Amino acid sequence: MTGTRKQSPVFLGVDVGTGSARAGVFAPDGRMLGTGKHDIRIWRDGVMAEQSSDDIWNAVAIAVKQALTASALPPAAVAGIGFDATCSLVGLSQDHTHKPEPNRRSRPQYHRLDGSTRRRSGRAHQCHRTSGA
Repeated sequence: MTGTRKQSPVFLGVDVGTGSARAGVFAPDGRMLGTGKHDIRIWRDGVMAEQSSDDIWNAVAIAVKQALTASALPPAAVAGIGFDATCSLVGLSQDHTHKPEPNRRSRPQYHRLDGSTRRRSGRAHQCHRTSGA
């Protein structure tokens, strides 16, 4: 026997809110072993509030890396992941490539309608009507 100790499994929690993505690494007994946080950009223009899904996923990746680094544990130690996110409506392309469909009235990279925008409800209904669902 080499005297090496087997790494206990840990769990990764990710929470995506409107303003940031947060991640935590937890021991089985609930002790927090490391955390990370990265802000998510919001573009506002009057009643419009939009975000980029690429920016959101980038923020998640950064927060997770920060949490793992803070815990001093390798990614292979993670035995499970819990994921929670604020309700998001991302418009996807009509050509079924699942590429984000930008809002043509705003910046092309911003395709997530933020919950604080007044036009979200109408846009959600429009997406549902035209989705064939």
